[in-house]
Formats: sequence, structure tokens, C-alpha cells
Amino acid sequence: MAIDIVSGWTEDVDYILKVDGVALDLTNMTVAIVARKPSGSEITLTGTLTITDAANGVVRFSPAVADIALATTSSYHVRWKVTDSGGKISYFPNAEAEEWTVRA
Repeated sequence: MAIDIVSGWTEDVDYILKVDGVALDLTNMTVAIVARKPSGSEITLTGTLTITDAANGVVRFSPAVADIALATTSSYHVRWKVTDSGGKISYFPNAEAEEWTVRA
């Protein structure tokens, strides 16, 4: 999935994490956002990430002012890192990362 987002965006970004089209139950799991530049180098995002509805796989990223900025990069490749209660890690999507294009 690709989204366009305006530079300076600080409104919440909500996602539903799914496996084979079904919402992932995030009960007893933790979620982190992993963002990279198109070159592959990781971008440190300082906003907050919360699970807003564990049973229905809903996560919310609340970006900090500098997180979505043209000065940082013009696009991000984003994955959601999910860790279960046993320490096992999975990524969503597990295919191509989502592309967030930052617009002026």
C-alpha cells in the first residue's frame, strides 16, 4: 500500500494489521514502526505508537513534528514490527514495505 502524506503532518495515522485479510489479534503483543529511506538506511521516528484496539489489530502512529518532513526524506518505506508474548517477531507487511510519499 502506498500513501501520500503532507510534510509537517502530525495527525494520527491509524492502521489495521491483517494476516490473509483478517485483522491480527494484538492482545499481549507489542508493536513498533520501522521506517527506512529508499536507500535502506533506517529513519528514527520519535512519535508515539499505540495499540488502540488489540482484538481488531488497530494501531495508531502519532508522528512528532519532524517525523514527516521533506527535510528528512521525500519518502519512507514503512513496516510494523510485532513482537508476541514469547518474543517472536513478525513484520507487516511481510512483502514490499508500504511507501509513504511526503508531499510539500
